[in-house]
Amino acid sequence: MMWIRLTTKLLLQLVETDSAIWHTWWQNRFHHDPCSRVQQAQQRGWVSPTMALTQIGRQISQRIPDLHLIPVYYLPGIIDIHAVMGYSKQHTDLESTMVIRRLLDRAAAHNQDDDVLHSIRHMQLKWDFETQHLDYAQTDVMQLLWQRLGGDGRQQPALNQYDKQLLLRLLESQNWNLDEFEWRFSDWLQAQNMQHSLLTRFEMMQRVMYEVTKNQAAIDELQQVSSERQWRQSLAWLQPIVDKEDVL
Repeated sequence: MMWIRLTTKLLLQLVETDSAIWHTWWQNRFHHDPCSRVQQAQQRGWVSPTMALTQIGRQISQRIPDLHLIPVYYLPGIIDIHAVMGYSKQHTDLESTMVIRRLLDRAAAHNQDDDVLHSIRHMQLKWDFETQHLDYAQTDVMQLLWQRLGGDGRQQPALNQYDKQLLLRLLESQNWNLDEFEWRFSDWLQAQNMQHSLLTRFEMMQRVMYEVTKNQAAIDELQQVSSERQWRQSLAWLQPIVDKEDVL
């Protein structure tokens, strides 16, 4: 019965949106042309000959949680039919957009696989800008920059073109210049644990500025300073071990 309700909701939302992404997703998910299902819905009086939901069709659709965002943010086991349905039942006060966000946040907090986390972060940023939740976008872009610049100590500092495009998109959407972002980034960095960071807070801010202004010479110099500091720290860590071996 639950599966019938799910596919019914999906079918009716496909008719409502008349979106190519819905048709493609239905084809890939259920391995048949959705048009045959639409014809069945017409025979049952749910869909009119003009491809619009009838009153009965709307009543049926309204009784089932909203699922229209699943194909847009689909991640197996994270954003799928059963996850969205289950969370929607537990949190009936949430709109469909916030259900998607809560599921993404929950997955990010409980997943340690770098590849999976990358997919989740990508979907979070996609959600931020597409739903115009710019407060989320600010935090998520800063989190991405911190991670890319070695804030967690798991990778060498580097920003790719995608990272810089996201930053520029945030600046444009918020009508900020780079100085305004740096000021907010500085405040955000003060609350972050920098114990394993490969750059200092100020160096992170510098790196972002140099990346956006395409100052490669300054990036190289900053990288050299960071590498030398890491080398000195490694020597300091090894020195007690060396001294102990000399005594023995």
